[in-house]
Amino acid sequence: MCNEVSIFYYRNQLFIPTLTFPIPLYIQIFSIDQIIIQFQDKEKKKMASSVVYLMSILSLIFIVQESSVLVLGDAGLIQSTCQKTRLPDLCTSTLNADPSSQEADMLGLANITVNVAETRAADISKYILDELVKAYTDANEVKVVTGCSDIYGYAKDALQASVEDLGYDLGDAILGLDIAAKRTDDCTDSFSSATPPLAYPDGLAQRQRDFQNLCGVATDIVQVIRTSNP
Repeated sequence: MCNEVSIFYYRNQLFIPTLTFPIPLYIQIFSIDQIIIQFQDKEKKKMASSVVYLMSILSLIFIVQESSVLVLGDAGLIQSTCQKTRLPDLCTSTLNADPSSQEADMLGLANITVNVAETRAADISKYILDELVKAYTDANEVKVVTGCSDIYGYAKDALQASVEDLGYDLGDAILGLDIAAKRTDDCTDSFSSATPPLAYPDGLAQRQRDFQNLCGVATDIVQVIRTSNP
């Protein structure tokens, strides 16, 4: 015969009253895989095997409960933060793609976004050298194209500095983001100012827009932090 067990969950603690279990205890949940049981009556620790049995029955409930609390809470921070940016959908998808965002505070979210932008700059630089340059044979054209790879390398360096500035000077972090985004316009200009002018490749143009949008979202997140902590 199985009796009902009354369980109370509040702020990561699962309380099991004396009347519903042979010994009064509470279960402190620190994480999904770390659960610490504390007994009010130390003389009855011999009943640990019974506790383990109870835990095996309730473990699935604990995992579902704890996971729900974490996801709902962190999703709320991501949602509220991204709604303050120029491109909420891009912000949300970028942060949700990184599992560490589920445990990050607002500064952590900014760090994640800037790091993604830095990685994107490196990827574009590599794309230019590994793929785009193959479409050109003229020496001057190749020089223009490979020059754009260097430009995205400079943008990456600016973002790396911006990541470091997040912990010291938010104003400098924003400046680094702005420099990185605007620096890529030099790539566009190099195509149009070539002799003769070169058509700007669609694939590169799309990557540039995506990169600049990402820098803009990161800038907005940092600005929100800066405004809330004058």
